[in-house]
Amino acid sequence: MKRLLFFIFIALCLVACNNRQKSQSKANQEILSEKDLQGKVVATLTGCSFEIDMAGRSDFKIVRQPTMSDCIASLRQGRVDAIVYDEVCFTEEMLREKGMKKAFLTEKSYPCAFACTKSNLDLVNKFNEFLAKLKSSGELNEITLRWQNCIDYTHPDMPETKDNLTGEPLLVGTAYTTAPIAYMILDKWYGLEIEILNRFGEYIGRPVRYQLYDFAAEIPALQSGQIDIAAGVLFVTEERKKVLALTDVYYNCHGAFFVMDKDAQTKTGDPKLSDIKGSVRNNLVEENRWVFLARGLKVTLEITLFSMLFGSILGTGLLAMRRSQRPWVRKTASVYTSVIRGIPMVVLLMILFYIVLVGFSGIAVAVVAFTLTFTSSFASTMDNALLAVGNQQYEAGEAMGFTRAQIFRYITGPQALKRALPQFKGEAVSLIKNTSVVGYVAIQDLTRACDMIRARTFEAFFPLLFITIIYFLLAWLIGIFMDYIFKIAIKHLL
Repeated sequence: MKRLLFFIFIALCLVACNNRQKSQSKANQEILSEKDLQGKVVATLTGCSFEIDMAGRSDFKIVRQPTMSDCIASLRQGRVDAIVYDEVCFTEEMLREKGMKKAFLTEKSYPCAFACTKSNLDLVNKFNEFLAKLKSSGELNEITLRWQNCIDYTHPDMPETKDNLTGEPLLVGTAYTTAPIAYMILDKWYGLEIEILNRFGEYIGRPVRYQLYDFAAEIPALQSGQIDIAAGVLFVTEERKKVLALTDVYYNCHGAFFVMDKDAQTKTGDPKLSDIKGSVRNNLVEENRWVFLARGLKVTLEITLFSMLFGSILGTGLLAMRRSQRPWVRKTASVYTSVIRGIPMVVLLMILFYIVLVGFSGIAVAVVAFTLTFTSSFASTMDNALLAVGNQQYEAGEAMGFTRAQIFRYITGPQALKRALPQFKGEAVSLIKNTSVVGYVAIQDLTRACDMIRARTFEAFFPLLFITIIYFLLAWLIGIFMDYIFKIAIKHLL
C-alpha cells in the first residue's frame, strides 16, 4: 500500500510539473499586450514606479522582488509569467543568454529627474540651467542615444573630465547599478546618469563623488546631508515633489514587459562543467569583478574584528557594572542591555548613520553599532558563565583573603571563560553574518559586492554561491581564531 501511494505521489508530481510547463509556455505565447496580463503573475522591483502604478491593478498579481536578478530567476523558474523593467536595461545578448524576449512596451513613459533637498534650491537651479544648455545644443539627445544604443556588454567611453576642479566635492548617491544608466567597473562609474552628472560637476567646478546606497536608504541620506544629489532613475511623482526638490527631466524611461522565449535555446537540467566555467568567468573574471568581492571581504573583516575587539573591552566594563554592589549601576547595565537587544540591527545602523553620527564614515558607524551589540552579548555571556561557576568558590576565595579582583583573576574567571567559549564562538559567527546588512548605510561589504555583480550580470545563483562559500570559510576561521585567543587568555589567567 505504501509503495502504491508513493508511486501515485510521484506520478502526480510529474503531471503537475508537465502541466506547469505547458501552462507557462501558453502564458508566454499569450502575453502580447496589456489585456493579456489578465490572471497572470508579474514580478517587479520593490518601491519602483512600475510597482506603484500596478499596485491598484486587480487583473493580475504582482510579486515584489529586491533585485532584478531575483525577478529573472523567478521568471526562469516559472514562478511568474512576466517581469517589468526599463526597456533599455536588457540588451539582445542578455535576453538571449537568459532565454527571454521583450513582449511589449508599457502604455506610459516615466520622466526621470535628480533630487535635492528643498533647502538646496540653488543647486537645482544651476542644474536646470546646465540641462537647458545641453538640450538646446542637442548634446543631451546625443548622450542619451549613445548610451541607449550600447551593444551587448560593451559600453561607450566616458568623456574625460577635468581633474583639477578645486570646488567642494559634489556628493551623489545612487541606488541603481544597472547598465546603461549607472554601473561600476572596478573604481570607475559609467552610464547615462554618470556622464550627465560628471559634465554638471565640471560645469560648476566641483568634482563628483559617487556613493552606492540601498534604495530605501538613499532619500534619508539626502535629507540628512550625507549627499547633495540623489540619482538612480528617480521617477517624477507628485508625492516626491512634496518632500524633495526635483530637477528638470533629463530622461524618459519607457518600461517593457519581458517573458520567456519559447524558441530560445535556454540551458536546462543540471549545470554542465562548461556552464559552470562560463559563470565563473562571467561573474569573477570579466571586468575584474572579483575585485568587488576582495574589497567587500576586507571591509567585512574590518568591521567584524574591530567590533569584536572593542566589544570585548567594553563588555568587560559592562560585566563589572552588572556585578557591581551598587544597585543603580546594575540597573544602568540592565537598561543598556535591554535597549540594545530590543533594537533591530538595521534600525540601529540607520539611526546612528543618519541621526547620531552624521558626518562619520559608514565603516566607522558600523563598527560603533556592532560594538554596542557585541558589548551586550559579551557581558551577558560572561555573567551567565560566572553564575554557572557558583558562589561557593567565590566564598572560598574570600575566606582565603583574596580580593574580588583576585578571585576573578585566579578562580572564577578562568572557569567562566571555559564555559563561555562555545557561546562566544556562536556570537562571533552571528556577528560576521549580521554585517551583511551594512549596505543600508552605503558600505560596500561582501554582500553588497555580490549585489553589484548580480546587477551587472543578472545572475541570481553563482554570485550568491560565491559569498556563501566565503561566509562559511570566515565563520570557520573565526571559530579557530576564538579558540586560539581564549586558550591564550585562560593560560595567562591560570
